[in-house]
Amino acid sequence: MDQFQTLYYDYCKTYYVEPNETILGEIQKVSNGDNQTKSFNLSSLNIPEAQYTVLGKLFSHDFLYTSIHLNDCNLSSEALQAFLHGLVTNTTCRTLELKGNSIHGAGTEALAKVLRRNQTLQNLRLEWNQIGAMDSPAFSSFCDALSLNKSLIELDLRNNDISHVGGTELAAALKRNVTLRVLDLRWNNIGLVGSRALLAACQSNSTLNELHLTGNNVPDDIMQNITNALSKNTEKRQIHFGHSQNMAILARQVQNIHTEKDRQITSVLRRVSLQEQAMLKANKSLAEKVKKLQEALDDRKLAFNAVSAKNALLEADLTVATQQYNDAQNENKKMKIEKDHLINQIRREYQQEKDVKIENIHIIHKECLT
Repeated sequence: MDQFQTLYYDYCKTYYVEPNETILGEIQKVSNGDNQTKSFNLSSLNIPEAQYTVLGKLFSHDFLYTSIHLNDCNLSSEALQAFLHGLVTNTTCRTLELKGNSIHGAGTEALAKVLRRNQTLQNLRLEWNQIGAMDSPAFSSFCDALSLNKSLIELDLRNNDISHVGGTELAAALKRNVTLRVLDLRWNNIGLVGSRALLAACQSNSTLNELHLTGNNVPDDIMQNITNALSKNTEKRQIHFGHSQNMAILARQVQNIHTEKDRQITSVLRRVSLQEQAMLKANKSLAEKVKKLQEALDDRKLAFNAVSAKNALLEADLTVATQQYNDAQNENKKMKIEKDHLINQIRREYQQEKDVKIENIHIIHKECLT
């Protein structure tokens, strides 16, 4: 809200206009919480013409007000055009009331520009103006813009000097318009020719539900036929509304199914993710255990290889020792044989020597005896 008020002050400074206390009060109603409907209402107030240039610029950037009421403000054509020029790009306002401002000519052309380019406005109230006066080209432009508009739902054209020519032009617009539901044409001058054209339009238009023609000298039979045609539109709309409701219900059910499926898929994916995380954690733990076991196995292999090498050395030493032992045994056997042989030889020599000595003794003894 402060931003909107600041913007108002900036535009007043740009256009050398003194800020208006009435407008400031209306702006401040929203910031004070006094305007819950977010409506901007200057109806029946005497606002200087220059302020409408500022308001036009202000509402071209409006992000706040959903309805604007300028009823019975005695707007000049220039003030109205300046204000409506800003509404061309407005994307917030849904309702615009301009009752009792003698709008005609250039003002009607300005309204046509709004209808042609603004795709947000839904409710336009123009009661007690002169939009259709003199069957002006401006009203033709207005009807052409209405035929192309894709947002307007309600249009109030009561007491606007619309003749049978204007009624025919409105009928041509209704044949092309696909959004308007309520059109109020009470207290104009549409007459027989205009009402016949409107009847033909109602028979081809599938969206219009209400067409008010009181005070237009419309014959009762045409009025009844228009009512019947609009009743069919109402029935179609009710059927379409019922169908739309059913489709909406089905869409919600489908959305709920999709939501539930998405929830289930998300749950499954979450479980799978948790399982994957658990498996990764288990695999990591197992890998660490395998690594430790491999390291232990490698250590044992190294120890085993060291023991094997040591055993090989010991076996080699044992082989050498065994060979040495066998050699020593053989040497001992050889020495024993040599010893036994030497002993036997010594014994034989001793025995021989003994026998010789004994023989010599016997010889000596015999000699002594002889």
